[in-house]
Amino acid sequence: MKVAFVSLGCAKNLVNTEQMMALVRSAGHEITAQPEGADAAVLNTCGFIDSAKSEAIQNILELAELKKEGKLGKLLVTGCLSQRYQDELMEELPEVDGVMGTGSYTEIVPALEELMDRDMGFACGLLAMILVPVMSSMGANPTVAHHWAEGYNLHFAIFLGVLCLGLTVAGFFFSGRPAWAAWAGYRRLLRTTGRAPSDYLRMFGPAPVLINMGVNGLIGMAFILATGGDLNGPTLGGILTIMGFSAFGKHARNITPIMLGVVIGGVFMHFDINQSSVQLALLFGTTLAPISGYFGWPFGIVAVFLHSSVVLHAGTPVEGINLYNNGFSGGLLAIVLYPIISEAIRHHRPGLQDRDYFDDTIEHDEPLVPPPARRK
Repeated sequence: MKVAFVSLGCAKNLVNTEQMMALVRSAGHEITAQPEGADAAVLNTCGFIDSAKSEAIQNILELAELKKEGKLGKLLVTGCLSQRYQDELMEELPEVDGVMGTGSYTEIVPALEELMDRDMGFACGLLAMILVPVMSSMGANPTVAHHWAEGYNLHFAIFLGVLCLGLTVAGFFFSGRPAWAAWAGYRRLLRTTGRAPSDYLRMFGPAPVLINMGVNGLIGMAFILATGGDLNGPTLGGILTIMGFSAFGKHARNITPIMLGVVIGGVFMHFDINQSSVQLALLFGTTLAPISGYFGWPFGIVAVFLHSSVVLHAGTPVEGINLYNNGFSGGLLAIVLYPIISEAIRHHRPGLQDRDYFDDTIEHDEPLVPPPARRK
């Protein structure tokens, strides 16, 4: 991975930038001097005075322009500006892929790797679409095998129930924080959009994350059992995946609309909610949870309503070679839906460019003629 660093502000910022560069280099990644052509750019900002904020925003917009032109992969903003205005940056500037505060410099490597890995399902789907025809032309004949266990609901429900309740209790009483503080942190967590990268462990600490994992696991299991599904290897994998991502963007408010969308699809579409592929879409379709969190629950329902149909056919071209069909389908839908929804709801588009970063006194762009010199 090629990473470019841009440091703004004081000498301390420069020192922190050099420390991050050393960590990235020691992890085996390449440091490049120019953001153009880099896989990711890290902008270390200052935000204490207005001129520093304006400079930081201007640099963000310039790097965002490189992303639009396809000359830059990911954009990670660190430093004082992201520490003070994390939510505002993620809400108003969707070109920013992630933010890190001033106390997270040592976590720069996992943060960058999370940014690059989050599109893995989509990338694997594209790769499989290329590999399967090549393999077929060489004489291979990939066949799809379907293995789906039934009759284990009671056993796995007890196991999952105990696990999820244990995580929740641990979050409240065994995480080193008072129960009221853990609950307050969890409520703050629920107000986030879940847009990646949302490292909840770094943002809120272990107590809210453990509660979130337990609650989300119970929600996933409840949906499977309520729709007459089966608790088995694939669905357990889906539930445990949701629980894992409960530390990285998923919570009850953004996954519940996604699951409801699949259930609604089962009512109106010509497929059975009990189909194995639909059950997996109900769980792995939560990859679209940030759409629900960012644009609102109605859009989450619509997105996964479409996803539950698309994913049934997304695996056809790859003959079962790709295990990330839901990630592949979710990536396709996100590419299509994001610009459409952003255009339809303009207040979710970046408004800071016009509202906050240009002088309100500038009303016209005609050149100003200087007044004549005054003679003494």
